[in-house]
Amino acid sequence: MKKGIKKVVFKYSKDSDTKGFKMASLDSFLTENNSTYRQVKYQYHQIDFFAILILTEGKVEHTVDFKTVHLKAGDSLIITKDQIHAFDTKSNYKGNLLVFSEEFLHKHITQSTLSKIPFLYNHNQKHLIFNNPENNKTLIDLLLSGISNNVNVKSNQIGALLSYFLLNLVSEESSDLITQNRYQEYFMNFKQLVEQDYQHRRNAKDYAITLNISYKHLNEVCKHMVNKTAKALIDDYVVLQAKRLLVISPHSVKEIAYKLGFGEPTNFRKYFIKHTGYSPNEFLKKMNLVSH
Repeated sequence: MKKGIKKVVFKYSKDSDTKGFKMASLDSFLTENNSTYRQVKYQYHQIDFFAILILTEGKVEHTVDFKTVHLKAGDSLIITKDQIHAFDTKSNYKGNLLVFSEEFLHKHITQSTLSKIPFLYNHNQKHLIFNNPENNKTLIDLLLSGISNNVNVKSNQIGALLSYFLLNLVSEESSDLITQNRYQEYFMNFKQLVEQDYQHRRNAKDYAITLNISYKHLNEVCKHMVNKTAKALIDDYVVLQAKRLLVISPHSVKEIAYKLGFGEPTNFRKYFIKHTGYSPNEFLKKMNLVSH
């Protein structure tokens, strides 16, 4: 029988004066019986909010969307809405965890700023790891000491600090981001189309026609943005959604195959093996989500 993983939703504390935002040291978060993460923080779970994991000491292996990332002191990892992750039980590390809801993000960070940090919604292509200890320290110090006691002012100040922090990550991410802006609109439109239609079409040429650009140009855009072909990005997204459904959905592999748009479960199985190296059932066993 298949076991599922839990989805963790953002819970607002009655005593919290900043709706949609929380910050805690990793020590307190990982040792206390946190109401939001009770009994699941060391297990795979999906989040419906955004999180920033900031390391100040030590090293850790953190699992995000079924892949292990290696973090060291000075690193920050952004875990975005709907990603699946689990905290490591073995590593010795310290730092801070910031969590904020999508509602908080859009209410307190301007659209012009969000347009400059598209990686918040482009997490399917790579893990969002940055190394900027000074930027991390500035954010934490200001959050701890430089915030107004006025509720409304406090939320706006936190939004401004997050904007400053995330924009600094953009400047660190690549010296070629100015050039990337020329491709940004096409890329984001392509990504949005894939997310809407991946169950029905997986041919990159079809998407190029919809975008009114050539297949060659679509590949050029994708390679420039994330160093992958358009077809590779489609396959990556389909496989990620397949993995998520396998670990979250109570449905059988056969039902999931149909939900993903595969006419025959055997076609889904072949596709999954081709892109992961193992079958859907082997994946579930690997994730320890099949009871024996």
